[in-house]
Amino acid sequence: MKRTFVYTSGYEQRAKYLKLGDSVERSFEREVSVLPEKGSIIPGTGGVRKIRIGSESQGMGKRGAYRFFYADFAGARIVYVLWILSKREQENISSDEKKALKYLIGELAKEVNK
Repeated sequence: MKRTFVYTSGYEQRAKYLKLGDSVERSFEREVSVLPEKGSIIPGTGGVRKIRIGSESQGMGKRGAYRFFYADFAGARIVYVLWILSKREQENISSDEKKALKYLIGELAKEVNK
């Protein structure tokens, strides 16, 4: 089932900071389009998933590359891309970041379910 990908402003700021190329985003979209449940659900976030995506142009495989944080609203066929990290910076999100993502996903759910 085809999904619409919506990139949040928080994600966009991080992607710009990380100088993320379009090819990495397209790889993410391809992986999630095929299997939206592929990413691991992060406990304490209300259903946010994390998936690793490599960057061939930067010589990084999946283990050393980017962590995309997203929420899939299957009924609406929308994937919200919430945040991104580079493993070089930080491997996992903090408990404060988990709380912020949980709040954000709650607000997005209200919008989707209108």
